[in-house]
Amino acid sequence: MRTNSFNRQLSSALAQEVSTILRQAGFAEVKEADVLHAGEVFARVEQTITGRVAGHLEDYLGMFLATRAVCAARGRESAHLVEIGTLFGGSAALLWLAAKESGAKFSLTAIDPLDGYYRHSQSGPSSPVDIITGLDISAARVRANLAACGVPEDGVKLVCALSTDPAAVAAAAAQPIDMLFIDGDHSLAGLEADYANYLPLMRAGGFVVIDNFSDLAWPDVTRATLRWPEFPHVLQPVALLRSALLCRYQPGPAQSSPAVSAYARLTERALDNAVRHGHRSLDQNPLRLAGMIKQQLEGLDDFRARAAVISKLRDAPVAADATPPWDAKIPALIAQADDVLARLGLSRQGELPAEWLRPAELRPEECASLAGELAKISSQLRQAIARAFSQLAHQSRLLALDYRRVQRRHQRLQQRFNVLQAKFDSVVKTRAYRVGRGLHLVPDVVKSTPAPAPRA
Repeated sequence: MRTNSFNRQLSSALAQEVSTILRQAGFAEVKEADVLHAGEVFARVEQTITGRVAGHLEDYLGMFLATRAVCAARGRESAHLVEIGTLFGGSAALLWLAAKESGAKFSLTAIDPLDGYYRHSQSGPSSPVDIITGLDISAARVRANLAACGVPEDGVKLVCALSTDPAAVAAAAAQPIDMLFIDGDHSLAGLEADYANYLPLMRAGGFVVIDNFSDLAWPDVTRATLRWPEFPHVLQPVALLRSALLCRYQPGPAQSSPAVSAYARLTERALDNAVRHGHRSLDQNPLRLAGMIKQQLEGLDDFRARAAVISKLRDAPVAADATPPWDAKIPALIAQADDVLARLGLSRQGELPAEWLRPAELRPEECASLAGELAKISSQLRQAIARAFSQLAHQSRLLALDYRRVQRRHQRLQQRFNVLQAKFDSVVKTRAYRVGRGLHLVPDVVKSTPAPAPRA
């Protein structure tokens, strides 16, 4: 099986990385064992089909597990999966197997003209055969591959047409789309057409997998995504695997997010520079690293908020922007992160100077070096915040202990009050009874006291 230069090595470290990325994206149930299982399924599919599965292993593992989770979340309602770009049918088989494992009802629509490889090169004509394997691409081969993977004949609705064909759009519009896998026309116009035709068909909260994002062999995929008007406020990026961007589609009022927009511009400029200098890959992706720093800083903001609550409860109010006292390294690490981001021409608030990133200032090797610094700072910042949270949790436990002590004292005082209340009620009832009998409210002990003897 020829796979070109795509990664096919699944180590324990890679499985852990993929599971972490997916959990951070909102798929909380994904564990390392799930990634290893998905790797086994992928290997079986790739060994079974005639042809190839184009793409990196980690991208398909993420798509497989995300699809399984999305279908499971639908419960008794049917999920709708749509794939644009099928090639030999391997990715369609993976989508079907993932949905099948979820135990939910689902339908799968695969859209591809299946009349050859749509481009012989980035700007050349289409090729009648696959440019890697030399095999013909046809509906018959796709159906044979699906059947070999255990997919029933009616398991996939195969639409042999371009994604811009009205018949293809109509087939996808049969019900709202829960998972959309875009791996078709990689040109700027092609991506824009797919976004315009298929994103409005998405179910609110559904997911979109954009293949070849940040792939320097197909730079228009990244450009089309970053320039799309709904990115990143409606088409919200939640995970970046190897070269597949996982987004949640959440329609709603547009919200300003200068930081995310700045990171998007940083990635686009770095991509342009890499293409200009002839580099085929970047060791580190600026969007991922900038997002990592942003996530750590958001964690710090959460920590500061909790620290402020604890301080307020302990009658020691602090300013909202005050530095927590538990870890002195945090301010220094933030300063270092700000310095590196400034060297990239970007502040962590997302503000851009007029000449924020000239092409000559950011070569790919420089970007990789700065990204390495960001990764190191991010790791240290994460550890520092973890220590601070641990100390904050200790403060919380002390506060809870104080509360329990006060609560026990309150209970004891309540018990004493109840005893006194009972005695008071008894006295009131006794005296009320005597008044009712027409007796004076004088204690019996007073009545029985003998009168003083008369004086002589």
